Amino acid sequence: MTTYAFVFLIAFALALVTTPLVQRLGQRYGVLDLPSKRKVHERPIPRIGGVAIFLSVLVAIVPVFGLSNDLSRILWGNWKELLGILVGAFLMLTVGLVDDIVGLRAITKLASQVIAAVVAVGTGSVIEAINLPVIGQVHFGPLGPIVTVVWIVGLINAVNLIDGLDGLAAGLAAMACAVIAILAVTHKVPLMGIVALALLGSLLGFLPYNFNPASIFMGDSGSQFLGYVLATISVVTSQKTTAVVAIGLVGVVLGVPILDTVTSIVRRLRNGQGVFQADRGHFHHLLMDVGLSHKTAVLFIYLLTLGVTAIACSILFVRSEVALLAVVLAFVPLLLAWWLVGTIARGKDNDE
Repeated sequence: MTTYAFVFLIAFALALVTTPLVQRLGQRYGVLDLPSKRKVHERPIPRIGGVAIFLSVLVAIVPVFGLSNDLSRILWGNWKELLGILVGAFLMLTVGLVDDIVGLRAITKLASQVIAAVVAVGTGSVIEAINLPVIGQVHFGPLGPIVTVVWIVGLINAVNLIDGLDGLAAGLAAMACAVIAILAVTHKVPLMGIVALALLGSLLGFLPYNFNPASIFMGDSGSQFLGYVLATISVVTSQKTTAVVAIGLVGVVLGVPILDTVTSIVRRLRNGQGVFQADRGHFHHLLMDVGLSHKTAVLFIYLLTLGVTAIACSILFVRSEVALLAVVLAFVPLLLAWWLVGTIARGKDNDE
């Protein structure tokens, strides 16, 4: 447990120190997120915080290889798996950084996400099977890699979409990391426990600068990196537990961004817009439309996420065959909140 604490604390301390430095770099070189009608901030803010998060994670993990304990030996024994995660994560960071600086076409970003997902699959991160009620265990066989790529790409875009309010994406990702870390440590998947704790520490060190009023944004470099790492470590953890438990829990914790992604696609197709075209129809925008302040909207989503996560944690105490029902039940409060907030927001628009 000492090594786990070491990794967490190093990542936390590094993020606290490096985030202001990265912030100054963003200001110096003009890598800024400018205010616009669909954005809620009113002044230019540096948007390369993902660099600080990535560096904190990397520097916290590398020293573990030099230790003489069981965790170090496990890391050396699974170095290819870890390398695949880090290579894909670096690709997502780089592509996101280029997008933050000069802008990239949506198709280019999507192609890079698929490539990063294939890298993870190629190093062994594959969803192999899932337990379903009544049916039992279903093996994906040759479809496993495809299912995995869809999960990874989907989660990358879900985290990217939710990064619209100060501290929102970082806070939800931190909750997901905490869940994965607990799951990985208790189910003896130490490699993923270390990665999850390193990411959790870096996010908690980054949040003081990113929470409202934010002095730095994580940008696409941060959101794409986060989505990728969360997706891949949940896949690897699922290989040692079950897909419903690991991926189901992460899916519930990130239920808001996942539902936001699905509803955004449906809404834009219905309105004749491009799937990747930005708008102000996200859940956090609806919360502000009904009268919540910037900070209150973020805290509301935090509390909603904690509530549904508590429901979903019943997965850990039931048979795997019925675990999927716990995941489905956990989404019910999310759907009800979504419907209620949307109804109130539309009512206010009609009144105006």
